[in-house]
Amino acid sequence: MCSRTGVLHNYSLIVSGFVMARSNDPSKHASVRNEVRQEARNAVRNDGTVDALVLKSVQEIGRYRILEIVIPARLVPQNLFGKFVLARCAGLASGSVRSNWDAYLRRALFVIGATPVPGADEATALRFLVPEAADPGYDWLTRLSPGDSLNFLGPFGRDADLGAHARRLLLVSAIADAPLLIPLADRMLDQGGRVAFIVRGPSADRSLLSLLPLDVELHMAESDEQYHAFLGDAMRWSDALVVCESAMSPRELAGEMQKHRLSSEYDYAQILMRADYVCGAGACMACVVQRSDGSLTRACVHGPVFPLSDLLR
Repeated sequence: MCSRTGVLHNYSLIVSGFVMARSNDPSKHASVRNEVRQEARNAVRNDGTVDALVLKSVQEIGRYRILEIVIPARLVPQNLFGKFVLARCAGLASGSVRSNWDAYLRRALFVIGATPVPGADEATALRFLVPEAADPGYDWLTRLSPGDSLNFLGPFGRDADLGAHARRLLLVSAIADAPLLIPLADRMLDQGGRVAFIVRGPSADRSLLSLLPLDVELHMAESDEQYHAFLGDAMRWSDALVVCESAMSPRELAGEMQKHRLSSEYDYAQILMRADYVCGAGACMACVVQRSDGSLTRACVHGPVFPLSDLLR
């Protein structure tokens, strides 16, 4: 097992490489890259968990809390939507004793973005949304400082399948979960498509604007009347829909589709289900979701994103 000192050394090299990679001295550039390549292998522990460096203290952007860590690029999934890690939230943030494994169950953190580390192709900065919930584990994450080590399992999660021909994507979410859909907006825009985003929440809360790509058409629905008006127009315009369950249950989603689209067109919609993600392997059965045939499936293994056709017919 690698020590916490070794982990911090690994990622300290990456961060210090920001400056050295810009140096005109090629020998320094090559030295940093070689050390990063060698040391990054130590991020994965013998027990399969990953030690990551906290790059910044948790940023508060309006109502949102964003945590940024650095991990080896080889561990970053190709598509980020629906991907989450299970973070160990225990011990003191700084100078913690690595053998202290008591306290809390792991907490799920969903990926909302990734950025390559300048000058170090082997490293990527991942951004996570820390939920607002009054929870001792998530509160512990907000006290982390740059240079602290965060241990996690994963990434886990199934991505949304937008299909090869989708070009007009509709995203729907409650305001608290809206950043979870950002990776899908980025992907559709990169493919030359268009994105409309309907968010249920107070229109005065504009913090989401600083996180979304500029080309996203954002509709803040403060009232139910506004929400249903936006939804009806956008459903008729779009050719793919992804919804957070916090905004609509599967049954509610099916009802809206019957109003504005063909009721049998269930492959048009997908939904990110809310569940208790604890083990990541489906062993604890805390994240079970009922399927359309009455059977149960585990969201951490077969989700958390499901086609509506899997959940309701």
